[in-house]
Amino acid sequence: MRMRQTATKRLWLMALAMTVLLALSGPARAAGPYYVTPDGAGAKDGSSWADACFGNSDAFQTLLNTASEDYAGNPGAPVEIYVAAGTYGGMGATLTLPPGVKLYGGFAGTETNIDAAALAARNFTANATILSGGNARRVIECTDPNADTENTRLDGFTVDGGQVEEVNGGGMLIDGASPTVANCTFTNNLAKNTIYILQPSGGGMSIEKGSPTVINCTFTNNTADRYGGGMSIEDADATVINCTFTANTGKNLGGGMYIQDTGATVIYNCSFVGNSSLYGGGMVVAGSPTVTNCTFTNNTASGSTGGMRINRGSPTVTNCTLAGNSASTGGHEICLYGGATKVTLVNTLLWKDAATDPIAIDNSSGIPTISLRYCAGPPSVASSDSVGYVPITAWTPTPSDVTVDGVTHKVFRFEENSALNALIGKGVSDDAHPAPGADQLGRPRVASPDIGARESVKISGLGVTVSGDASLTLFHGD
Repeated sequence: MRMRQTATKRLWLMALAMTVLLALSGPARAAGPYYVTPDGAGAKDGSSWADACFGNSDAFQTLLNTASEDYAGNPGAPVEIYVAAGTYGGMGATLTLPPGVKLYGGFAGTETNIDAAALAARNFTANATILSGGNARRVIECTDPNADTENTRLDGFTVDGGQVEEVNGGGMLIDGASPTVANCTFTNNLAKNTIYILQPSGGGMSIEKGSPTVINCTFTNNTADRYGGGMSIEDADATVINCTFTANTGKNLGGGMYIQDTGATVIYNCSFVGNSSLYGGGMVVAGSPTVTNCTFTNNTASGSTGGMRINRGSPTVTNCTLAGNSASTGGHEICLYGGATKVTLVNTLLWKDAATDPIAIDNSSGIPTISLRYCAGPPSVASSDSVGYVPITAWTPTPSDVTVDGVTHKVFRFEENSALNALIGKGVSDDAHPAPGADQLGRPRVASPDIGARESVKISGLGVTVSGDASLTLFHGD
C-alpha cells in the first residue's frame, strides 16, 4: 500500500513540474511570419520588424530553413517571410529557397497586419529589395522537388550581380523544383564560360526540370557565354507569363531566351526587345513550346535570325509580332533549321522590310515546314501551307511622334501604308486555332481578332485607333 502511494506521489510531482515548466516558458509561438532587415534589430529572432533577423549574415539562410521546418510540421500552411528594402549580399553563400517558404521583398520595414492587400500594395521601386551575388556567386537557387507553385515563392526582389563559372544560372537556378517566381527583376547576372565543352546557360535564370511559374518579371542586362542570356529552359515544363527580356546577351544561342527539349513550356504575354546573340537574338527554340501574345522587336544576331530561331521541334506561335529584328544573314524575324519538323504560326505578324525576307528555311537536314494561318508579312513569306495570309508590299517600320494627353509616343502608324489596315480583324479564332481571350496588354479580343500581339482600340477625340504601347504601337485612321 505504501509503495502504491509513493508511486502516485512521484507521478503527481512529475506532472506538477511539467506544468510549472510550461508556465515559465510561455505559450508556443505560431510558425511565422518572419521578418528580415539588412542589419537585423532587437533580439534578431525574426519575430517582428523590431526583432528582425540579421539579413546580411548566414542567419538569413538559417531562418529560411527554420521556416521550412515549420512548414514540414504543418504542410497545409506555407510560411511567409517579409524582407525590408535594402541590399542583401553578406550571406557568404548562395541562398537556398526551401519548400514551404514564401519569401516576399518590397517592404519599407514598418508595415503591420500584412495581408493580401498589403502584399499587392508593395512599392518595389521605392522599397527595392536586392539580393546580390557580389559578382562572385549565384544569388539564389531552388532545387528541392517538394517545392511547388503553391507552397514556395520568391516575390518582389531584384536579383543582381550573380556570377557562376562552367555551370548554369548566374542569378537563379531552378533544378527539379517548381516554385513561383513573381514581381522580380534579374539584372547584371552572368553564366561564365572558359571551357567550351561545358557550355553554361541562363545568365539571369536557368530552369532545369520541374514545372515552375515565372510571372511579372524583368530580365535585363544578363549574359550567358553560351546559351540563354536572360533565361534558359532545359528539360522542364515552365510557364513564363507577363515577363520582359531586354538587352540580354547569349553569346552563342538565344540572347533573350533559350528553350531545349520541352513539350509543355508556355511563353505568354512576354516582350523580347533589344537582345543579342550570334544566333537567335530574341529566342532560340529546340523543343515544342507554345509562344502566345509575345512581341519580338529590335533583337539582333551577328549570325542568323534576329527574332526567333527554331533548331528543332514543333513549336506553335500564336498572335505574336516579330518586327524590326535584324541579322547578318537570313531570317531576320524567324528561321527554321533542319532539326525543326514543323512550325505553326497563327495570327502572327512578320516584318523586316520588302527587300529582306523575314523568314529563312534551311533544308540542310530533314524538311522543316512552316504552316501559316492568318498571318501577315511580305508576299515572299507565303508558303504552300498558307491560309488567309495577308501580304504587305511596302512598309518601313520607322516610328513617328504621336501625342496623347500631352505625352509624346514613338509609334508606328497604319496611315503610313494603307495595306496595314488589313491586319485589323483579319485573324482567326476557332476550334482549330483558338486565339487568346485577351491581347498582350490585357484588352479583350473579339471573334475576328487582329493579326499580331495587340488589338486595336479607339482613343476618344483623336480620330485614330491604337494598338499597343510605346515599344511597338500600330496606329490606323478611321
